[in-house]
Amino acid sequence: MSDLYQQMREHFKKWGKEVHNEAKINLKYLPQYFNYSSLENQAYRDLFQKRNKLFDKYNLRNGEMLSKKEKLFKSGRTDKWEMSQEHLTNATDLLKDKVEAFKVM
Repeated sequence: MSDLYQQMREHFKKWGKEVHNEAKINLKYLPQYFNYSSLENQAYRDLFQKRNKLFDKYNLRNGEMLSKKEKLFKSGRTDKWEMSQEHLTNATDLLKDKVEAFKVM
């Protein structure tokens, strides 16, 4: 039995050293991995915030443009619509169809 206990003792010593070495490696490289992941996530957050700002700016300008088109459509003055000559010939038809008028303005 003493031989069995001797082998078990040696086995657990080796196993303990391996676990200790693994812990040292993990403590060395694991924080670097999570630091990298954290920085990567910050970059994604920054991009998402920039996207949201640009989207808000787009929505603001789009709203301004739609209100300008609405005013121009209500005025009925097709010469102010800044259309091509091709569309100016169909101006009377455009005065009847708001959706088409907004497309060509």
